[in-house]
Amino acid sequence: MRALAPEDVASARALVLGQFGGTRYEARSIEVLEDALIGSERGALGVVRGDGEVLALIVHGAVAGAQGVLRVDYLAGDPVAARALAESVVMAAEGSARLMAAELPDDACFALTEAGLVVLGFQQEACIPDLVAEGVALRVFTRRAGS
Repeated sequence: MRALAPEDVASARALVLGQFGGTRYEARSIEVLEDALIGSERGALGVVRGDGEVLALIVHGAVAGAQGVLRVDYLAGDPVAARALAESVVMAAEGSARLMAAELPDDACFALTEAGLVVLGFQQEACIPDLVAEGVALRVFTRRAGS
């Protein structure tokens, strides 16, 4: 497990496209990944094999204008490795983040992210029907520090 770097872009991109390719989230998921890889306010952790293949990743970052809040954008790849990454990010944030949050469309390609976060104690706080698209809600999951 390590921070992903620009040299991981091809493998990480392939992994993300495997999950979000062909969906309405494809362009944004790649944009978020590329932001994380160039060192914006986002970060990306990955489980990377010796040959450089990214097996799983998590993209996360701060929430602009909110103090002490960590945002999880998404998990991708191998479910067991992705959950381990989520746990690592959540445990690392425990000392500095008062709140962790994820805004997830109620769509199948986000099932891995939802499952990984719920197992770590994230709870659905809100659901806005039809926000993403007709019939696709946006759900907000949160976890408070120390919970």
